[in-house]
Amino acid sequence: MGPSMAFSQWLAATTVLTLAASPVPAQLTKEERACQQAAAKQCPTFLGKKIKCLVGCDKQALKGKVPAADCLPPFGGKTLACVTTAATKALAGIAEKCADDCPECYAGGDCSTHASMLLAGIEAHVDLVAPLVGCDDAASPDGLTKNEAKVRQKVALVVGTFVAATEKCLAKCRKAEGEGKVAPGSCDYGAETDTKTIECLIKAGNKALDVVEDPELDAPECLAPELSFTLPIAAGLIEEFDPAIFCGSPSPAFVAQTPILR
Repeated sequence: MGPSMAFSQWLAATTVLTLAASPVPAQLTKEERACQQAAAKQCPTFLGKKIKCLVGCDKQALKGKVPAADCLPPFGGKTLACVTTAATKALAGIAEKCADDCPECYAGGDCSTHASMLLAGIEAHVDLVAPLVGCDDAASPDGLTKNEAKVRQKVALVVGTFVAATEKCLAKCRKAEGEGKVAPGSCDYGAETDTKTIECLIKAGNKALDVVEDPELDAPECLAPELSFTLPIAAGLIEEFDPAIFCGSPSPAFVAQTPILR
């Protein structure tokens, strides 16, 4: 409550000040904000669907129905087709909502290029982590048990859910920010000051932690040492990509343009 109150007092004070001499970014249009909201929805949705593709592959591979290599980068068979379909749908979803207007910070107004870059970056992160989650546990005393296999699949899905839930919190805050309902700059991931957003993020994080930090979690021995890094890695992904999704959003530097008083 303390930091939020201090920010509100500072914000109220700045409404009587003139703008700084430095250049001020143009305000985003309603259509540009809708475009960003689409990207905020489609990017984590794609991540979640890709993880589901890989989890499905893992299940089939453990049954001997598909080669284990299909589940790892660069993927193969139905898994590759599943991932490709998810990416195509995500790009189409962004393109549909960005057709009317595209933010200039999206590759100079090229939403198709920017969306492709966002998805490529997300894929790179998933591809980096996939081998860690699907590690070979054959050298452990009990090998990879059925329950351990379910756990590693569950952990992967939890990461996808955590990213989607977190980005949903941030997107809702950005929408309110664009409508002038919350103070500019209060939705920045890692430096949030909007109370509802903070509560939303804590809830999303706690749900994921309930799984990852469950002392009774029967994780494969090869995965257990990595469990404490799963959510920080996911948080790092969000920290990197949320500003790329919501680039050009208002910041406290020019809050005097849109005074917000609580």
